[in-house]
Amino acid sequence: MRTEEIRKNCFHGKYEVVLKGVADTQKLATDIAKQLIIGDVVALKGDLGTGKTTFTKALLDTLGVDEAVVSPTYSIVNTYRGDRCIINHFDVYRLHGSDEFYDIGGDEYFNDESISIIEWAEKIEDALPSDAIYLEMKYSDDDNERICSCGYWQ
Repeated sequence: MRTEEIRKNCFHGKYEVVLKGVADTQKLATDIAKQLIIGDVVALKGDLGTGKTTFTKALLDTLGVDEAVVSPTYSIVNTYRGDRCIINHFDVYRLHGSDEFYDIGGDEYFNDESISIIEWAEKIEDALPSDAIYLEMKYSDDDNERICSCGYWQ
């Protein structure tokens, strides 16, 4: 499964890493972006302010997106052209579950021609492909640190 490959290559075999600021979050996103293949889906879970959008912006930058990346809170999805393929950036915070995601055709973006990244992925968990790469961003006891876990929903 791709999640295991990402964990091995970007987390050095560990389940979680401590991110000691924005630079660490950006570096992790860059490392993961270099491992992605067309067709991958990256599912981000985490509370408000844990770094999901910062991570996403760095990931899209590494994938060759030249334009400003903004979170699609109201449009639900923004599509960008990267160096290798189309990148679909979802923010599903406003959705009330997978049924709404299916109603807007969200699952049609998961294909072998693009890479998708989803913020607030826990809201549509059952609509995600079984081989999605799952990352959970959590607060640490230190206000300047975040903990990022790579694995499966628990």
